[in-house]
Amino acid sequence: MFYRFARQCVRLYLFFKLGPVKVQHRERAQRDQPYILVAEHHHAWDALLYASLLAPTPFFFMAKQALFKRPVLGRLLRWLNAFPVDRGQANVAALHDTIDHLKTQPESLIVFPSGSRYSTTLKSGYLVVAHDTGAPIIPAVFQSRGWGRNTLIVGEPVVTDPDQPLNRKQRERATHELHQKFVGLQAEMPKPKSLLQVFS
Repeated sequence: MFYRFARQCVRLYLFFKLGPVKVQHRERAQRDQPYILVAEHHHAWDALLYASLLAPTPFFFMAKQALFKRPVLGRLLRWLNAFPVDRGQANVAALHDTIDHLKTQPESLIVFPSGSRYSTTLKSGYLVVAHDTGAPIIPAVFQSRGWGRNTLIVGEPVVTDPDQPLNRKQRERATHELHQKFVGLQAEMPKPKSLLQVFS
């Protein structure tokens, strides 16, 4: 009950902040099994955006520990199935908890492989989760060009083989392929209109 209420609050907040958002290929994210949604991280509210717009799929995600110390925001994040992590520590326990949660709960995971809005380097932690759970990986990108000019595009799912060892070479190749998928999805974004098109 609290999850749905929190998601509606987030959708209302994002509507006032961003306006309507066009979602392309939404059906790719409507699956009968939990999956891992991987996306680029540009805004503080990215996880909230994906969790609210790709309903009715329930999600869970990580958020930095400091956010949970704010009374209202902390409660909202917990209602949205977020859990705190300390970015300054090696979060081995958080990784194991994420794997267990994905295996046992009917919720999909939102992950930002860059780990931070201020980094463009993709990390491979999501691959470990996918490898250990067998959950498909679904890439997604979001772009906003101002109020009411927003697009979210969902990519084709990628399935890993749990029987294959996940070595360094495979991680590097998969990370490169994910980057290329992000580039390909960004290329599908609607092109901005020129002034001539706007006033014609």
